[in-house]
Amino acid sequence: MSIHSFKFLLFALLSTLILSGCAVQMDTKRLNEKIQVVVKAKPDGEFYKKISSVKSNIREFGDQKVTKDMINLETFKSIEKSLLSALRRFDLYSENGPYELQIVAGHEKFPGFGADMAVSARLTYELIVLKNKKVILQETVDTEYVARFDEAFVGVERASIAAHGAFAKNIERICEILARR
Repeated sequence: MSIHSFKFLLFALLSTLILSGCAVQMDTKRLNEKIQVVVKAKPDGEFYKKISSVKSNIREFGDQKVTKDMINLETFKSIEKSLLSALRRFDLYSENGPYELQIVAGHEKFPGFGADMAVSARLTYELIVLKNKKVILQETVDTEYVARFDEAFVGVERASIAAHGAFAKNIERICEILARR
């Protein structure tokens, strides 16, 4: 192998390391740290301290119909835990509340390659009356987060930052929607 070939190979490997992204594992602690409470539910609000549980009940993932066990359950478990924590922080949670918040559809779009990594998250939520299983609210929330090259040198870490940012913003947004009612 010539020195020229070696330099090219080394350059290609470093470029791949720096620019490549991939699907990442969600970390509940990282998600919780990114969620900002902008508005809390008011005591006279429709859902103030009335949501008692969170559940992933995935019926659709992107354009493909799937069952829950076909999805990375660890990711959805992290999202569930962070969502429950956020409901508490937004004054929407109560142990004996009459409602359950379900995530019923999800889609995420990860970058494959690039200096800046943008991750899109689309989750559809349903608020269910526990007593009769009636859906009283359905909301689809689209969010995106871009991790810049200066946030992390390695592409996989930028993809992770972007994924956590997109899902944290998604959780924030649904909590804001519920808190403002």
